[in-house]
Amino acid sequence: MENVLTENDQIINVFCQFLHSIGITTIEKEFEGNSFLPGLKIENGNLLMDRKKLLYPGDILHEGGHIAVTVAADRSRLNDNVIENGPGKEGDEM
Repeated sequence: MENVLTENDQIINVFCQFLHSIGITTIEKEFEGNSFLPGLKIENGNLLMDRKKLLYPGDILHEGGHIAVTVAADRSRLNDNVIENGPGKEGDEM
């Protein structure tokens, strides 16, 4: 049987390719427990994604945006909820 990607899978792939093109690493892996946004975690400046738990593909760009607006030298310190865990990062939501 032919492996046909769903529309969501195609969108997810495009978003991940875009983030990669601007220097943001996305890593697909299954993870246990809950995360700030279903199916996504920021860990050491990388965006981890569990496709089975991901509810909204657009959340990939939202979380990737938090990484993108952080100075590259500081990205490796980003983890979990970057606003809650990063003093001075509240403005990043805009």
